[in-house]
Amino acid sequence: MSHEPHPAEAPSARTLRIDVDGGRLELSWYGWDEPFPSTELPPSALIDAGLARRGERDGGSEVAVGTARAWVKGGRLRPGSARRHGLRQLFFQRPFPRLSEACNLAWLRAHGLSAVRPLLAGLYFEGGRLPRAQFLATEFQPGSALDALATTDPARHAAGRASARALVDRMHAAGFEHRDCFERNFLIDDRNTAIAIDTWRGGPRRRLALRAIDRDLADFDGS
Repeated sequence: MSHEPHPAEAPSARTLRIDVDGGRLELSWYGWDEPFPSTELPPSALIDAGLARRGERDGGSEVAVGTARAWVKGGRLRPGSARRHGLRQLFFQRPFPRLSEACNLAWLRAHGLSAVRPLLAGLYFEGGRLPRAQFLATEFQPGSALDALATTDPARHAAGRASARALVDRMHAAGFEHRDCFERNFLIDDRNTAIAIDTWRGGPRRRLALRAIDRDLADFDGS
């Protein structure tokens, strides 16, 4: 099975470097034709939010990115993880996870699929060639995690689960393999519509194999 993205459809990243005390940020914007956010960014807030591992959703925090209300998630990279992802990027052109997720979210939105809007993905360096941390800022999306609804609101969970299952089917029809297709990775809005919020492991494929579809569905149905 090919793991290469559709060559004509992979979004090109626009990059920005910001020097901060003790290191630097390398920011990537996967906004397709949308304008690059204001360069008047709060880098210290991004670092603090991305590294703090606080909040309810995947260790994230709510911050302001330019004029946008954003959700930032990320964390420190252990040396072994930084080396492993660095080698994947060097030999297989696979970006670091939070950058890969930003690219995938942009791809899904560009293909009319429900996903949170990526604002910025970034790597934080403290000297050396490998990053010490990574983070992703997405537009803040009110809602409830699908897995949490199983105990708090069973009726809404059932409706949200049906919406998420339909979204996964549309992803597959578009040629996107999820590879981490569990309830925790979908948000349910106030209309019970499922929204993809965590997509870094997968991506668009030249040819989506049947076993990839079966794995996604088995993971979702078993979650």
